[in-house]
Amino acid sequence: MSESETKSITKSVTKPVTTIKKITKIDEPECWLGYIFTMSDESKNIICKIENYHKCCEKWGVYELFSEELSSKENTMNISKHSEDRELTLNDFIGAEYQSVDIGNINTDRETCDYTVTIEVHIHTNKGIINIQFYNIHNSYYEHDVSIMTEHGHKFISI
Repeated sequence: MSESETKSITKSVTKPVTTIKKITKIDEPECWLGYIFTMSDESKNIICKIENYHKCCEKWGVYELFSEELSSKENTMNISKHSEDRELTLNDFIGAEYQSVDIGNINTDRETCDYTVTIEVHIHTNKGIINIQFYNIHNSYYEHDVSIMTEHGHKFISI
C-alpha cells in the first residue's frame, strides 16, 4: 500500500470532534441548581444538578473551577489563566473540544456538628478541565440529591 493510500484511509476513519456548543445554568428554586452542557454530538450532552430547596438549616450549592490538570494528591485546583491574564470562565469553554467526563469521589469533612459533603464532575477538554463541584453542609440528616447525566448513563447520588 502506498503512503498516499495509507493517509487516505487514516483520514476516513478519524473520529468526528465533539465540541461544547452551549453551557446553560439551571437555577430553579424549589427544584434544581446546576448546569447543562450541550455538545455538537447531542448523545454526549452532560446535565449535572443538585436539589435546590431547603429541608431545614442546611447550605448547598455549586462551584465551577478550571484547571489544566487535577492534582491527585490534593483535592485542590490550580486556577488557569486566560491569555489576557484573567481567570477563565465557563464561557471560555464554548467551542472547546470535549474529550471525556468522570465523576470524582464523594468527600466528607466533619467539623463540630456539621458535615460538609462534596462531589465533583470533571469535564476534560482541549482547553483544560472544567470541575463542577456540588456541596452540602448539613447535620447528617438533610442530604440533597445530585443528578448526573452523561453519555455513560444517569446517576443519583445523595450528599
